[in-house]
Amino acid sequence: MFPLCYAISKESLQGSAFAMTVFTALTSIGGILTPYIIGVVSNKFNINTAVLMLIFNAVMIFILSGVNYKFSKNNENAY
Repeated sequence: MFPLCYAISKESLQGSAFAMTVFTALTSIGGILTPYIIGVVSNKFNINTAVLMLIFNAVMIFILSGVNYKFSKNNENAY
């Protein structure tokens, strides 16, 4: 998943070194925190709830990616 997101974001970040650095740092933090959060949720509730949380996150990423794509296309037409 990470290489795909990284490749897709490259165009929208327009080669900005700072933006790519921040993106890499934030995705790494997400990769570190997500297993911990899933473990806490599965211990507090059950593994089914933890898996549903992962599915919810995937759906939200898909929706937000679509919104980002729509806004980026609108900004291209403005120039």
